Amino acid sequence: MRIVSSIPAGALGAMALFVGPANAQSIGVEPLFLEVAPTESSALRVRNSSANTVTVEIEVAERMVDENGVQTRKPADDDFLLFPPQAIVAPSSLQVFRMQPIGADPTQSKSYFVTVRQVPVKLPDVEGGGARLRVVFAFDSAVHVVPKGAKPEPVLVSAAPSRMEIEIPTEEFKTEENGSQTRIMKKVEVPAAEFTMRNDGNKYYYLQYLQFSGSFTDEQKGQVKLPDWTQDDILKAIRVSLVTPGSTRKFKLPLAEGDMPTAITATAKLVSER
Repeated sequence: MRIVSSIPAGALGAMALFVGPANAQSIGVEPLFLEVAPTESSALRVRNSSANTVTVEIEVAERMVDENGVQTRKPADDDFLLFPPQAIVAPSSLQVFRMQPIGADPTQSKSYFVTVRQVPVKLPDVEGGGARLRVVFAFDSAVHVVPKGAKPEPVLVSAAPSRMEIEIPTEEFKTEENGSQTRIMKKVEVPAAEFTMRNDGNKYYYLQYLQFSGSFTDEQKGQVKLPDWTQDDILKAIRVSLVTPGSTRKFKLPLAEGDMPTAITATAKLVSER
């Protein structure tokens, strides 16, 4: 889920008024992950469990991820038939959105975000010129259009010693506005293994489903086995893990503090597609 806020220019420091028909907990969207064939029709279900009527709309964006993991969105509503594109969802009810890819590539997969977005209500003027605050809840469903028989083919291009910053918890806490306590994190630089992966297949894959094995040469310890990085470890290190067909990704995974790697020998295999 994403939350988009907007405040009129010059309003900072003034009283903020929040008016909205629902909150994040009252709107649910499922599924949040979906694979469809190029000619297959599928559905997204939006449940409004609040006591208020909510207007929502659906939009599509192609997911573009560069080799450094920077993700961008390219509007792609024309890649799908969407029905309805917008709907009013009554209290305690369910709305089904139908969608079907059109003009899909029959040779390789394509990845999208299908976003269900709450349409903001028009906010009344605030007496005295106070600021108006608009909050919009948007739920992203990851949708992959996959031709029949398509398969990913991860290829480990290189592995080399490097350094990276990670966040580790401290013994200190901060008090949030709601009174809860949050542990303060600090950034530290640690040794790392830098990998370059390529996808020579015709279907996407996610980096957290790779299993790495091998070792590195340490200046003092000699030959050291690579860590058994978990899915969570990989996601913490790289965040955006999608690798689309024909693309290359460079990323780093942390080693232990005190390690001094001079060379890395590794292999990588895909243990699950999702």
